[in-house]
Amino acid sequence: MGDSDGSGGGGFVVLMIVLVVLALYFTPTIIAFARGIADRGTVLVLNLFLGWTFVGWVVSLAMAARSRPEPVVLMAQPMISPAGPQPGWYRDPSDPSAERWWDGAGWGDTRRAVS
Repeated sequence: MGDSDGSGGGGFVVLMIVLVVLALYFTPTIIAFARGIADRGTVLVLNLFLGWTFVGWVVSLAMAARSRPEPVVLMAQPMISPAGPQPGWYRDPSDPSAERWWDGAGWGDTRRAVS
């Protein structure tokens, strides 16, 4: 019927104890990955190598449980080009002895002598 030495379920109990201890040990890492924090790799390394010290475990738990910073949203401002010269007669860039009509966006074909 049963094992006469009484060790039939002992291996299972030991396995369960090991799994519970590992789950408790890696609780900060589990929390970090479940929450999807940006520093989850840091929490894992800290927990893995310094978790055996109480301070290392508490620090990794604090890192895993801290609140997420609000994302910074930058709004792009529309580019406002500086206003150019107003429409009017200006010195002709290609002939300084004449004036040329500027329509506010480009040079016209109309020219007049400088007075």
